[in-house]
Amino acid sequence: MHFHEMPYQRVSYEDLAQRYQSLIQAMKAAPAPETCLAVLRQRDQLDSDMTPISLCYLRHDMDANDPFYAAEQTYYDEISPKLADLSNQLDRAILESPHRAAMETVLGQQVMTLMEQDQLGFDSRLIPLSQTENELLSRHNQLLSNATVQWEGKPVKRDLMTPFTQSADRDTRRRASQAVAASWEQQRPELEDLYSRLVANRHQQAQALGFRSYVELSYIRMSRVGYGTPEVSRFRDLVKRYEDTVNGRKNTYYGISVDSYRSVGYVYINLTPAEYEAALAY
Repeated sequence: MHFHEMPYQRVSYEDLAQRYQSLIQAMKAAPAPETCLAVLRQRDQLDSDMTPISLCYLRHDMDANDPFYAAEQTYYDEISPKLADLSNQLDRAILESPHRAAMETVLGQQVMTLMEQDQLGFDSRLIPLSQTENELLSRHNQLLSNATVQWEGKPVKRDLMTPFTQSADRDTRRRASQAVAASWEQQRPELEDLYSRLVANRHQQAQALGFRSYVELSYIRMSRVGYGTPEVSRFRDLVKRYEDTVNGRKNTYYGISVDSYRSVGYVYINLTPAEYEAALAY
């Protein structure tokens, strides 16, 4: 079956919530490890039955202006935090089960470690904030998807400007780069507003869970188990020392000075720890 042939039908929150609650109660009441494993197999089926959610997001990303999938994504943006909370509750029932050790021999210790990590990164208090976050992210994606550039008298999707910005002709590259920059500048007010609201929202989420900032929460949500900010800081210092040695000069990356040019690609070399953590948190 090809991707465009995959059938889509909205999954109901009420149905999913009822199934989650049944699994949570079954896990809590499980009299033996075999019963717990049977519950886990039912969870796998539940996860599989939520495939339409991923299908909706993919099709919406392909065409952000499709009214049907835009409406479907709005629905999932609203229910996905509530589903995440139910999933967390099921994880908690697994972790607190008297049969945890037996399940761990089948699932492996890493699965349990990740479940414990997830418990730190979300709970029901965050549902309203997460719903707002989803709305902001959807609007951000729509802005970028619909961005156009005025190029040689006609609108061109900004994503399709790369052949011109990388043209062998210098004048074409200059004009294309200026046109792309003008397109970004036109969207600057709303993008800056979205960015500010996202930062504030994620900071609220972190503080609601007892963290100083979203940096700490983001490490948990990226499943960084076994290492944290101190280890990343030491790794960053090692990278900097290695680059200094390879290039034979201070603060260079592939021979490009980064004293004022702070980043090359996605590599941050000359940032202060606070600046680097802020970059990671975005």
